[in-house]
Amino acid sequence: MKVDDRYLKTFGEEGVRYSDKFFTEENIAGFEKPPEELKKKEAKKPLPARRSVESVYESGWQTMMKNAQLKEAIENKGITQEEGFADFVKRRTEPLPADADEILSGLIKTDYARTLEDGKFVHRLDGEVILSIPVDAKSAKAISDNADALLCFAIVMLDLVLFVFAAAGFVGAMVDKGLIAKALMTPLQAFLYTLDQIKLVKLVDKVCACGSMVDFSVKASELICFLFQDLDEDTLSEIFTSVLEKIVSSWEWWEIALAVVQLIAFIFLIISTFGSSVIASVLGLIESVISLVLDVIKFIAALGYPTPEPPGELEPPVKPPEGVFPGYYIGNSNTLEVHNLYEVTPDCRYDEIKEDHKVKFGSFEDVYDAFQNKGYNGCAHCMPEYDNG
Repeated sequence: MKVDDRYLKTFGEEGVRYSDKFFTEENIAGFEKPPEELKKKEAKKPLPARRSVESVYESGWQTMMKNAQLKEAIENKGITQEEGFADFVKRRTEPLPADADEILSGLIKTDYARTLEDGKFVHRLDGEVILSIPVDAKSAKAISDNADALLCFAIVMLDLVLFVFAAAGFVGAMVDKGLIAKALMTPLQAFLYTLDQIKLVKLVDKVCACGSMVDFSVKASELICFLFQDLDEDTLSEIFTSVLEKIVSSWEWWEIALAVVQLIAFIFLIISTFGSSVIASVLGLIESVISLVLDVIKFIAALGYPTPEPPGELEPPVKPPEGVFPGYYIGNSNTLEVHNLYEVTPDCRYDEIKEDHKVKFGSFEDVYDAFQNKGYNGCAHCMPEYDNG
């Protein structure tokens, strides 16, 4: 089959051709460089600091004000930080539209594939050739492998951007991913190789092993937090400003500025609560988040890791027993360990904990507060991701 790549732009002198809807010349040049050596073990990072809703909005506002165009627009409109915060709180408390999951899941589903055709590595997105590399070109395999990893990663991050739009109350601003892909390629290319890939694989394994919607929502929320937590404020501002500028041409710049603040603040809130602030949103957008996880699995495969079986049929939520909440986190006031009863093992020796030493947490945010302020630690066997020694 002859690959029709005549409409693509040419890079270099060896026949590499690319779609400028998705890539820049700098992107392609970056693909020639070998990826950094994969981490041999996951990095131990401290938990992010717990922050109030007011604090995360303040950070979002200050980040937005670094952009001269957004700053001028918001000042000319005369909108105060207090007015913006009131709208942020209002959006967070409003229920998701009934069709939000249907809209979002349709946008998230993407048909991306890499094949070998006509003596070329061919990358297609929704049937369209976006990258074509002759196999005899210099560094052809490396370029194709790196492009494959970045494209899969970009698709994941686009899924996350659209999820944040929906969960933060901007369902009406969501559009086809192809329109915003190029805006993310450059910032994500640098971020890709700083990602703790081994930690990612472990988190995805846990998400895919879940049997209930509640358990899946808890684990998927932690995965969403992990994928965002190493993006700095300026990168987030660049991503959301570029995305909003491209997809909401009817908006004025002051409206874009307010949305940028709210979206950045929403991500900071996800990070500072280790994902617990979006568990309810994940439950409300369950089909969309399953599609996101499937894209993460493709990304893991592109990195060369074994992939888990996708999530199976999930049991719907049930009312939790009195005194506990979905997640079933119980602390031991004697050892200051927290146990996750979904994953408790014989090594936890949970049955030996005296009843008067068991601390029932009302929410994961309470668990997080216990980690930050009360000296608690995750059990090494059932909550190893929170075990800091």
